Amino acid sequence: MNHCLQGVNSVATSVTTWPGPVRGVWLACLLATPLVWNCGHLHGQVVSSRLFENEIRPLLVQHCFACHSSDAEPIQGGLRLDLRQGWEEGGTRGTAIVPGDPGQSLLMRAVEYEDGELQMPPAGKLSAAELDSLNRWIRAGAWDPRDTVKGHSVDAAVGDAKPDSHWAFQAPQHTALPSIADGSRVASRIDLWIQRQLEREGLNPVGRADRETLLRRVSFDLLGLPPSKQEVRDFCQDASPSAFAKCVDQMLASPHFGERWGRHWLDIARFAESVGSTKNVVMPHAWRYRDYVINSMNKDKPYDQFVQEQIAGDLLPSRSREEAVEQLIGTGFLALGSRSLAEQDPKLVHSEEIAEQVDTLGRAFLGLSLSCARCHAHKFAPIPTEEFYALAGIFQSTETFAGFGRLGQRRATHIRNDLLHCVDFEAGQQEAFAEDRLQLTKDLQDLTPRIEELRRQKRELEDAEPFDKDALEAVFAKLRKLREVWAERNSQLTSKYQLAMGVREASQSVDAQVEIGGDPYRLGDTVVRGFPQALQPAEKKAVLGESDGSGRRELALWISAVENPLFARVAVNRMWQQLLGAGIVRTVDDFTFTGEPPSHPELLDALAIDFAQSGFSIKAFIRGVVSSRLYQRSSEQDAANAAVDPGNRSLWRMNRRRLELEPLRDAMLMISGRLDGRRPESVLDTLEGGRVPDDKSKLAPTLELSFRTVYLPVLRGALPGMYRQFDFASPEQVIGRRNVTVTPAQALFLMNNSFVKHCSLAAAKQLLSSSEEGGDRTARVYLETVGRRPSISESQRVAAFVVEQLAGNRPEEDIWQDVYHARFSSAEFIHRY
Repeated sequence: MNHCLQGVNSVATSVTTWPGPVRGVWLACLLATPLVWNCGHLHGQVVSSRLFENEIRPLLVQHCFACHSSDAEPIQGGLRLDLRQGWEEGGTRGTAIVPGDPGQSLLMRAVEYEDGELQMPPAGKLSAAELDSLNRWIRAGAWDPRDTVKGHSVDAAVGDAKPDSHWAFQAPQHTALPSIADGSRVASRIDLWIQRQLEREGLNPVGRADRETLLRRVSFDLLGLPPSKQEVRDFCQDASPSAFAKCVDQMLASPHFGERWGRHWLDIARFAESVGSTKNVVMPHAWRYRDYVINSMNKDKPYDQFVQEQIAGDLLPSRSREEAVEQLIGTGFLALGSRSLAEQDPKLVHSEEIAEQVDTLGRAFLGLSLSCARCHAHKFAPIPTEEFYALAGIFQSTETFAGFGRLGQRRATHIRNDLLHCVDFEAGQQEAFAEDRLQLTKDLQDLTPRIEELRRQKRELEDAEPFDKDALEAVFAKLRKLREVWAERNSQLTSKYQLAMGVREASQSVDAQVEIGGDPYRLGDTVVRGFPQALQPAEKKAVLGESDGSGRRELALWISAVENPLFARVAVNRMWQQLLGAGIVRTVDDFTFTGEPPSHPELLDALAIDFAQSGFSIKAFIRGVVSSRLYQRSSEQDAANAAVDPGNRSLWRMNRRRLELEPLRDAMLMISGRLDGRRPESVLDTLEGGRVPDDKSKLAPTLELSFRTVYLPVLRGALPGMYRQFDFASPEQVIGRRNVTVTPAQALFLMNNSFVKHCSLAAAKQLLSSSEEGGDRTARVYLETVGRRPSISESQRVAAFVVEQLAGNRPEEDIWQDVYHARFSSAEFIHRY
């Protein structure tokens, strides 16, 4: 709540410096709407667990456990680091870690060798990266789950984490529909389960939302756009029982549906158009995968098929060349991850790439963080280390083609990543493509020694004394010339063929060796390719050691099988969250022992079973949810209910939510008449050299385009200010649930940003060019921005402001710009109720 008050205070402080008339209309319009900042639903992404499991636990195991765990005899210094309680109690020198304060943490001082008497580990100082991990972990609060989790010892062997002891690893169960006392509040089977829970807790659900609110809600949820003023009028005048159903069907058939729901999936797919990490190089063909996702949503492609194509589209049967191309583009999912282009060790590059693919696969499709098992048996799921490498072998038998940067501008360690798929071969074109590829490689081999020699000369000149600026510039000129030659040859190839990111089978299938501690230079036993056994029915246990291929096709079919207890559950829970504001399992990306249990377990199972029986139709699922009485409830508070269930876990009302970045920006563009409805292929052509510039201002031309936000570039490490302010999903990892923060900077952005001002001015010009006059203009502003007509007092305030401003000889255009700007900044506009 303090954040909310700070935001209001910041707005008020800034407004007081404005001219009196402008301040008057701003505050009148802003305060006419209840300022509800959704404080009850602030939440953050659970990144602490990833930091601990991926970086801290392996570090402690490798460097500390030999002396500071239960296996050490004796435990040195009385300090155990294999339990949270161990470092909390400390050893003979006292507490080892002060959460939030690395400088006061004895452990940090010891590993940084700042303590003359205590320097750990004694074998040698940790690397800079390891020190940074420890520092970040402690600064973030030293999250450490290692005590017990729901009755499980998290340090027990994986065999103790039995799949039959956790609900998520059991097949969804058919349960008879419940009996309820009040059938008047039920419109679907979903409502039966919800009402049963409400009656058990003595809660009375609130009434239905009014028609304007409901239409605006479903329009943003399904299309990511507000309803037009005419759509609001038509819906409110249609008294037929099927009025809402007709609107829903129209929205599901709209091409805007795929743009809205495709963006949800792109969050999960960690979609980006640049590599990120050390050298931020553009992935110029990522847009094909983006369009593949949008098209799949619009076609209502069955979810199981959608998933299969992203894992093994190149191996699936197809009915046409077009379908084969589409399936191949789908495998871009596996090529989208971030990479370190500065890493020179090919083994490390390959190991990290495969680990990222395995972890993304688990998080996206199963709600499991499989990377936890890379270095040790998974502590929160029945996944031993061997099963991580059983999956890793599948991807070691797969070639990944990410296609970032200019083809051939590469080092030996990432040749594989620079290759691309040609996705649209005409007859005989495949052979021609192979020949052109070989010629390009030969050209690169011819140019590389010359480039390396010039680089050597450049280094010598830079270090020389006295400094010869002219000689250095001559070397730079030669380098630029060679790169221009290469860029031209590469451009000829890329313009000749349609290229896409993706994967294909390697020339030889292999089984992976366990990398001890995640180190590719410390190898253990070889593991036959296969799947996590805990998620397979007993009669379907299988490995892939005798498979001729990588096993990706078998993996795709196994993940999407009806028998997989996680597949449908994770999918319906994600969709439920997008429509209701919170998942039945709130930790949508974590179905392990550390995740939250479902609030309505029988309903979750019923939804998963129905989803599978519907042929995994996403549109059918959405239609079922929005048709329920639950979805159509008001978001108004009820004091008696809130006293029993303040978090609304039993769903006695609709959750009130702030608009995400995309619908917020797109709504302003639409209302102002600036929205460009076309679909661009890629808007990255303005970036020179295929690199994300250090000077981010050079990105402005692409960010000022008026396409829907889903089509603007997503560049790792270079997200625009509006993206950061309004909690855009990090493209570094799978994000099933975005952050929702409330900060003063958001209010100030809406007040001062040039984009908001330009949209306000364009909307004002559009208004003045129309036939509306007087009160009709105010009604139009409100219908466009918040989907309802203004109240009498609101109309009077706006009218008084307009008269006052006209008397002061302000241009009418400026006056109505202020009115629109005030509405765009109001809590009612930026929330969906």
